[in-house]
Order: sequence, then structure tokens, then C-alpha cells
Amino acid sequence: MSSVAPASTTPAIDINYELTKGFAARCIRLKAKRMMGHTSLKPADREDLCQDLSLAVLQALPNFDPQAGDWESFVSTVIERHAARLLIRRRADKRCIGNDIGSLDVRVQDAEGNDVSLGSQISYESRDSTVGQYGSNGVQAFEAAHDVRVMLESATHRTREICQALAETNEREVMERFGITRRTLRAHLHRLAKKHG
Repeated sequence: MSSVAPASTTPAIDINYELTKGFAARCIRLKAKRMMGHTSLKPADREDLCQDLSLAVLQALPNFDPQAGDWESFVSTVIERHAARLLIRRRADKRCIGNDIGSLDVRVQDAEGNDVSLGSQISYESRDSTVGQYGSNGVQAFEAAHDVRVMLESATHRTREICQALAETNEREVMERFGITRRTLRAHLHRLAKKHG
């Protein structure tokens, strides 16, 4: 490892010393100790964590500008940000245990022994609840379209125009086209829904 001379008036930073006995080393050890217990980190993980944080400081070293800030603030910021990213990643990994991601194009056999894609074997209800969208099969789509037609027949001409525009474009363009605010747009939709709720 090397020393960095940030500026002519600032003494060179001995990165070897910093990462073994200096401020950076103390900050890293303290942060690693405080992280124990978070997202199932155990004392046995502390050494790996210290090495990971040390590497983050080393990799960030070229970004240190003594004219923009002091060394201790720089080190503290690098360590805090890297530790936060580590915890976020560990939490995400913990949530995904047993949730292997795979392609729905994988070929499987259906109940009759036919070779079909995995995606074709997922029911609409399961697919919709998994992706958080609630589409519909053919019957449900027909019923929904019929309900919308019935709702629009009883709406004012202006509300019908607004709904038609919303089907073709986004809210912002509709607001600009009709010269209305978001509140007015939502009021039209709310009255329509309330009338048929």
C-alpha cells in the first residue's frame, strides 16, 4: 500500500498505518462491533467485516480531496455508507433465501404429459398475486369492459372525454389538454367511481 500526499501543506496519509492503527482502523473496528447482531451478523463475522470496510476505504482513497474536507470525515463517511450498503444487501439476501429465480420459459410436463412452458402452468390468480397486478382471464376482461361501458354511459360528456384521454395517454397530458389540475382530474374519477360503487 502507498502513501497519499493530498496537498503540499498537508502531511502524506500513510494508508498502511491508517488501516492498521490509525483513525481508519479504529473507526472500522468500532463500526464492525456496532454491526454485530444486525441481519444475523455474528462475532465470527467481525474480521471479514473489518476487511470489507478496510477495502472500501482503500478503494475510495483516490476520491479524497483534502481541500474539500478532512481525512476523518472522509473515512467516517466511506465507512458509514459502505456499512449501510452491506446491511441492505444482507437483508435482501436474507429475504430471498429459498426464493430461487428462474425462467418461466423452462420446459415442463403438464398434467397430460405435454411439453409446455412453466409460465403456461401458472393460473391467472397466482400470477397476478405474485406480480402485484390484477389482470383478468377472458370472462373477467369482458365483465370489466362491460362495467366500464356502463359507468361511462351515465357520466357527463366531459368525464367521458377525460376517461377516453386517460385510456390513450398519461395524467399529465390529460391535465394539459383539458386545462385542469390533478385534483380536478381525480375528482372526476372519484365521482364516477362513487356513483357506481
